[in-house]
Amino acid sequence: MTDAAGNARICGLRPRQEVTFTVRDEQGAPVRGGVGVPTRGSDVMFAEWR
Repeated sequence: MTDAAGNARICGLRPRQEVTFTVRDEQGAPVRGGVGVPTRGSDVMFAEWR
């Protein structure tokens, strides 16, 4: 899910709940380095698109 500023948000995670996710491009293909990214509920992550 993205907000009005284009920030991605993972909703429904409890604090400290662990998941992995995949970052995809506009065509739905995984981006290089964006597969199996670990995260936990309440994590704050920053990324730079190049």
